[in-house]
Amino acid sequence: MSEILNTIPLNKKVVEEWSKKAADRKTVVFCSDVAHAMNVTDTFRSFGVKASLVTGAMAKEDRQKALNSLETGETQVIVNVAILTEGWDYPPISCVILLRSSSYKSTMIQMIGRGLRTVDATIYPDTIKQDCIVPDFGISTILHGSLEQQINLEYYFHD
Repeated sequence: MSEILNTIPLNKKVVEEWSKKAADRKTVVFCSDVAHAMNVTDTFRSFGVKASLVTGAMAKEDRQKALNSLETGETQVIVNVAILTEGWDYPPISCVILLRSSSYKSTMIQMIGRGLRTVDATIYPDTIKQDCIVPDFGISTILHGSLEQQINLEYYFHD
């Protein structure tokens, strides 16, 4: 999948589309492999976007430093390969970019779920989140259908 998705024109298109639709949002990007993630991170940075990378090959302390930079605002976009699919919770994420295909629907749901967390105003007083944007460049929603087709997402974002 990386051979198809990891191209300079596509990586630029991803950042251009993100800039049009989600430039004001905290974003998590799921890539197909480490080389792809590195190239995507570099492309975001070449557009002047504060982006960090987390991979399984990084030391735990370096991964935590990258994640902390997202929380402090030093970083706006966090790019990863299967590290943030499960067990990571940062409710202010309101854009999830899928740059990999998911052979399992449950994996797709886990990735999209990173952006479906509700925001506790007592913990994040400066964050207002009404929705989540999910650009899918990896065809997961074509294979499995979108979450909107199967559940009422309004339930999660009502007042």
